[in-house]
Amino acid sequence: MRIYKLQCLFLGIFAKVLLCQTQQDSKNLEFLTPSRHEMLQFLFPHYTPYSDMMDLVLRASEFGFPSFLRRTNVLPDSLVFDIPAKQLNAPNIKIEFHIPTYVKKLIHLAKVKLRRVQANTEPAASLKQIWIESVRPEGFLKLIHTSALRFLMYDKEALMSDDQKARRSILDTPLIRDYLFNDSSTQNIPLALLAMSGWRGLFWTAVSQMPNFYNAVPGASGPPHETSVAAPARLDELSSTFLFHLCAELRRDKSTLPTDIPAGFCPNPCSTSPCLTLPHTVGQQCHLVGRGLFMSDFRCECLPGFVWVSGGVADEDAGGKEEEAEEDNTDEGPRTPMSDDVGSCVAVDICETYCSAQGTRRCDILPHTGSAKCSCKLAYMGPTCSIRRNPCIEVSDKAKMAGNMACNTGQGGLCIPTMGSDFYVCQCPPSWTKDTGLDYENCLALKDKCLSEVCVRGDCISSGDGTKMICLCPEEAYGARCENLRGNWAEWGPWSACSPACGHGKIRYRERVRGCLHGNTCSGGRSRQVEVCPENLPCPDEIATLGLGAEALAPQDAWQGGEARAHIEIQQAFALRKRRFRLLVLILKFVFLFLCAFAVASATIMVVYALIY
Repeated sequence: MRIYKLQCLFLGIFAKVLLCQTQQDSKNLEFLTPSRHEMLQFLFPHYTPYSDMMDLVLRASEFGFPSFLRRTNVLPDSLVFDIPAKQLNAPNIKIEFHIPTYVKKLIHLAKVKLRRVQANTEPAASLKQIWIESVRPEGFLKLIHTSALRFLMYDKEALMSDDQKARRSILDTPLIRDYLFNDSSTQNIPLALLAMSGWRGLFWTAVSQMPNFYNAVPGASGPPHETSVAAPARLDELSSTFLFHLCAELRRDKSTLPTDIPAGFCPNPCSTSPCLTLPHTVGQQCHLVGRGLFMSDFRCECLPGFVWVSGGVADEDAGGKEEEAEEDNTDEGPRTPMSDDVGSCVAVDICETYCSAQGTRRCDILPHTGSAKCSCKLAYMGPTCSIRRNPCIEVSDKAKMAGNMACNTGQGGLCIPTMGSDFYVCQCPPSWTKDTGLDYENCLALKDKCLSEVCVRGDCISSGDGTKMICLCPEEAYGARCENLRGNWAEWGPWSACSPACGHGKIRYRERVRGCLHGNTCSGGRSRQVEVCPENLPCPDEIATLGLGAEALAPQDAWQGGEARAHIEIQQAFALRKRRFRLLVLILKFVFLFLCAFAVASATIMVVYALIY
């Protein structure tokens, strides 16, 4: 760790010295010219964000790249090396640095460093390893001389200077550092920012090393080989190229997290809410199509009766999934649109797109709904008339039942259809049969046991499956078929006298009975009836006590009342004598109790007096 810090300090001091020397040589410092010292080119690979780009077209690429940048090779997929033919082991071999492969390896390395994926083998970690694996064709080292590309000998040159240590540190140290967090950490480093560590490799390759990436054949006579390859002349173009391929790979990878691409890092044609300004769209709902890199890579939601059309072709997949799947099968960059014209919501013939041309007899457009009603031919059915008619599911005559319902499949019936027609055959369940009142095949009549059995005096009730029955007899009949009559009740007899015969404040009852005229088979009633007497009649001895006269006797007790009237004077005298006797007894009891109390009090006083005196 200490040695690493010393190396970094040495590199910083060395870079400052070189920068001062370069500034003394040229006041107008050009960062993208080969005349700048090569170590400065690598130590300070300036990346230009959108907001700092001088090119207005590239600056506006924050909202989507124009497609002509790809067609004019401003955003290339590869950087081709112009190696002298004498240093090639095979003729007509094209050696190129493939940018999409380089970016994929950077992202994979970042995932390994963040422990999101487990690599079976240790991935290329240093700039030199990743750079060599990104050059095409594979195994290119066997196709060229060992000294054809100076990059291969770069860390071994300048043996007598400090450049060798700096070059080795640059090329051999890990391009992306390890990021270790404990299990409870919620930190998430965006993959896009980690992959930006590889920007220096593309910058150094394209700007500083392209014209000087090869050597003349050792010992060859004549002037040195002059390259015919033009490296990108502006930093804006190179920055956009790296960003284009990095964003394309991040959006292609389905395992990336939403936070792996910071807001505003990659182009987003939906960021300006283009759907708000387009006609026949549903609000500002905007969806990226494909990888969302170009100006036209978006789709809007359309109103009913309209369909989104992109590039003159309807977006059938509603999101560009077919195009994206096609891109995933290739190592090349994303597809390039034919033009930058944005899509639009185009009115469609709903009958042509909704109803099946083969099975539709007539199509009626429903006003103000954006939909249609399809009238099917006899051989077809369904909302769009695209399904071969199955009469067990649907018949052409809507007034008739479909076969499954008519054949009573819910109770175990079976419908055997003739496809493409209205004809079917029913196999009825055991308890059901055909209803002859209907003019089509069915199993809707329940087999009824009551049709073959008779209830003499009652109603016949069948079981649920029609195999059993029972007779519900009326009150006057009984038996399995209600064939027997029950006995009839006679008239009620007269009410009995109230019991008890009298008594003030007492409840009195009376009853009556009736008999069965035909033995004991009567049912549905009682043979005895009891009720409360309507009036409260006092007894004769209570009349005088209560101060009542002879009229207090109840009318229904006429016989008892007459006898009471004949002896009313005797009864009143007897009741008065009885009251007087009771009053006398009460007085005597009171006097006796008073004398007892007086005697006890006197005795107590005498005892107390004797004790005191």
